[in-house]
Amino acid sequence: MLKSNAHVMVLVFAYTSDGDKVLAQSHSSQLQSFGWTHATGSIPAAYLTGLICGKAAAGKKVGGAVADLGMDSLVKGGRLYAAVKGAIDGGLAVAADESAFPKAERISGQHISGHVSKSKDIVKDFESVKSKILLGK
Repeated sequence: MLKSNAHVMVLVFAYTSDGDKVLAQSHSSQLQSFGWTHATGSIPAAYLTGLICGKAAAGKKVGGAVADLGMDSLVKGGRLYAAVKGAIDGGLAVAADESAFPKAERISGQHISGHVSKSKDIVKDFESVKSKILLGK
């Protein structure tokens, strides 16, 4: 998992003797195709990006993965853990401590709803995009 100020990227790799192979990947810019109009570097966007990758990996019969969160500072309840939670909810088995995940109200964007005029509908939009991802639309 990789993050910048504006985006999140989630990848699932498999080691082979010929080199690592990408089995599934997602980038927060993909959220626009599901109707997401909010920030792509936020906790809700990280969760949804993980959800896309987890669903893709599960669809390719990837049984499980080990979370490699890179060299970023690990913040309990932060974006990287939101992406891991999304991947798990998408069907990918990842060993993780549930206490590290953001609370449900942060994952859905409730904590930022109303702070910026564009964010007032973020919770409703989050649920809509989540449903589209899970239903494959």
